[in-house]
Amino acid sequence: MTNPLHRLAAAAFGLHAADQFAMAALPLTAVLAFGAGPGLVGALLAAQAAAWLAFSLPAGLLVDRVGRVRLLVAATVAAATGSALALPAAAGGGAAMLGAAAFVASCGTVLFVLTAGSLVPDFATREGLAGANARLELARAAASLGAPPLVGALAGAGWAVAAYGLALAAAGIAV
Repeated sequence: MTNPLHRLAAAAFGLHAADQFAMAALPLTAVLAFGAGPGLVGALLAAQAAAWLAFSLPAGLLVDRVGRVRLLVAATVAAATGSALALPAAAGGGAAMLGAAAFVASCGTVLFVLTAGSLVPDFATREGLAGANARLELARAAASLGAPPLVGALAGAGWAVAAYGLALAAAGIAV
């Protein structure tokens, strides 16, 4: 796969799949592993979503000032690190550790999304921008559609924690 736009779309699928696996697993893990009530579930989901609020502006500045290939690598490492930390957290490390892991992984997603979007004009002609952006959006949509039912099936089989392993593997696709 030598076309940079194809590689970027594949990486986008991987990072979005990792994010969606974690997003679907977070409330299920909180309830099934920690016996969490609505307050803790809400707090964990807020920790994951807080990355978009807290990190979007700093990440945007980085995209403007730092090499974008390095940022894609950093984004992938952050997402994989968050997913890797979520495994022991979900297996008994505790809700605070799980929330921190979700925040770190989401910071990776934020950085990736902003960096990938800035690369599209480099990889497509002016006439091809709509198609190139559609390709990235299709990767996001496919991950968003596929991850929740898979995580639900894992949780139903008593394997909710395995979703974080899938998130880690999906982040690896982005490399």
